[in-house]
Amino acid sequence: MSEQTEVGEEITEEELEREQELRSKFVKIKDGDEKTLRFDSEARKVIEEDRFNPGGEKRMRIFFDVTDTDTQMKKIFTTSIPNALKIKKLLKQGNKMLKITRFGEGRNTKYAFKPAT
Repeated sequence: MSEQTEVGEEITEEELEREQELRSKFVKIKDGDEKTLRFDSEARKVIEEDRFNPGGEKRMRIFFDVTDTDTQMKKIFTTSIPNALKIKKLLKQGNKMLKITRFGEGRNTKYAFKPAT
């Protein structure tokens, strides 16, 4: 027996973006947005990737296992070494829930990290 698919009403761009966010295993934060994440582990992986470097030089990226407090879904938060050091400092102080705010896009992206209350 085959499963039938029903065609529903039109879906908005916002709904598509939300669906993509729910299906992704990675945390996505847009410019100006703030997310509260529960850090479930210390730095988990170090990988090298070149997608953020126009010169093609590979840079280290750090992975953290987190839970998105909006959706309660397990995700992966990837970041640079300097940001990972900031996160680790907050984790060492006993802060497992952090508010992360993103400023900028592309190579001009900056993040602010603070304990969530």
